[in-house]
Amino acid sequence: MALLSLLAVHVMHVNARLKLWRELLAVDMDLILDRLEDEVYTDEHFWWREFWGTDVLADVTDASIDANEDQIGLLQHFPNLTGLQIYGNTGTISAETLRMIRERYPNLIGFALSNVPLDVAARRELAQFEGLEYLDLYGVNIEDDDLIELLDRSRLVKLSLTHCRQVTDRGLSALERQPEILRVYLDGMNVTDEGLRWLARCKKIVSLDLTETQVTGEGL
Repeated sequence: MALLSLLAVHVMHVNARLKLWRELLAVDMDLILDRLEDEVYTDEHFWWREFWGTDVLADVTDASIDANEDQIGLLQHFPNLTGLQIYGNTGTISAETLRMIRERYPNLIGFALSNVPLDVAARRELAQFEGLEYLDLYGVNIEDDDLIELLDRSRLVKLSLTHCRQVTDRGLSALERQPEILRVYLDGMNVTDEGLRWLARCKKIVSLDLTETQVTGEGL
């Protein structure tokens, strides 16, 4: 009887693991990290990678996480990201973390920071990212020189600087070197008519947001 009880417990344990495996395969692997907002995930949640001798997460290309050590630590399980979004709901991002992301993901083309405070060192590290095509810095305290250097290393299709109030008309000068850009979001910035002249060479723009700026009808 005791043996049967032990066997039942073992079967339940194996079934629980199989259930988790089936659940993970059933969802869109690009959305796995979205669950991090509702649950606390640790490295233990990724036991099945070694248990099954496979690496499904190599297929994940996009992830969204919060700016805290636990969730940033989970990036080690996702080796092939090309798109990454980080929310500043629970912390900040250091220069070391940005350097790790830049070096770990040389093929990153989409990068978004949302309300993530950056110190001087972190802003300088952000400016070292290369080859970005999609850049979203919602509410980030990036400054003109940082933006100019970052854009000089990018080949942007989309740029969002919503509520980046420390960027001025001078910072937008780098846009004249982005001839392929299609979408530009400058809402909530301290942009004036003078800053718009840098968009003159951006002939392919199909979407431009200037709400809550100082741009006038004459500037357009």
